[in-house]
Amino acid sequence: GLEAAVYAMLTQFSSESVQDKGCRILSCCSLDPLMACYSEELNPKLVDTILTAMDNFPDSVKVHENAVIALRNFASYESNAVILRPHADRVANSLRKSVAKFPNECAARANDTLKLIR
Repeated sequence: GLEAAVYAMLTQFSSESVQDKGCRILSCCSLDPLMACYSEELNPKLVDTILTAMDNFPDSVKVHENAVIALRNFASYESNAVILRPHADRVANSLRKSVAKFPNECAARANDTLKLIR
């Protein structure tokens, strides 16, 4: 499941549809309390995959909205928030871009995420 979504997003990085669906899958998986049990290898890759999707599709409301949800859900567990903190500048920059471009869809969740990773 999760590994397949990350793999698909990494190999199909130019497909908006794959990035959107991948972010949706990651946002759902990130709500699972077992998420914290994933390897230390996969979780940073997951974060990078989400941020790369946002970078690759700056004009896609679907990708940004679902990526912001995925980051917020991921950060909602302290063990995952710790993984996000070293990437805080990149995460914050990506979230700022999402909020500037899509305020209605992204602002509240982006603010929640920033609070969780500080």
